[in-house]
Amino acid sequence: MLIHSNLGNRGMKATFQNFKTTSSWEEQEYAVDKARSWVTSFALAANRGDSIKGLMFYGPTGVGKTHLAYAIANDLVLKFGIYTYFLPTVEIPRQDTGEVLRYTDPTEIPVLVLDDVGAEKLTARALECLYILIDGRLRNMAPMIVTTNFKPEDLRKRLEGEDESGYGDRLVGRLHEACEMVPIGGDDYRQEL
Repeated sequence: MLIHSNLGNRGMKATFQNFKTTSSWEEQEYAVDKARSWVTSFALAANRGDSIKGLMFYGPTGVGKTHLAYAIANDLVLKFGIYTYFLPTVEIPRQDTGEVLRYTDPTEIPVLVLDDVGAEKLTARALECLYILIDGRLRNMAPMIVTTNFKPEDLRKRLEGEDESGYGDRLVGRLHEACEMVPIGGDDYRQEL
């Protein structure tokens, strides 16, 4: 199950225990605690057949958003046997709407990690596919773990695009409805490497 989760080698090694903190631990502690407690809450809810909101981690580059998303996926798969799929937004299929709809089905993918929202090239088709995916997960009450470098108000502007498509408001509105917003700050640990 872990191999089919699209985590890759880096993702399979990410845990809460090896989360690398920066000098601003206080700014990261809240996000780590939210991530850990969400895993347990989701596992209990799934056992009862209930649904819960997902999480959206937002903050600057290199503060551990993707690491926390990987750690959530690893815990769900390894501790609770709950299939989780890791999908960078740049890999969302754009040729076949049916392929995008596959990611909205909670019986096929109980938890979807949608990584780096806003990093994708924002063509009209890319925005349409992102909308189909997020709206479908919300309608199916299928949780998402989302990461982005943008604060919600900045993400709305980013997803609006140059043609003012209206997707920005709709997408961020759905993300607010589907996910609890979790800021994460700190220093860019990649700069220390």
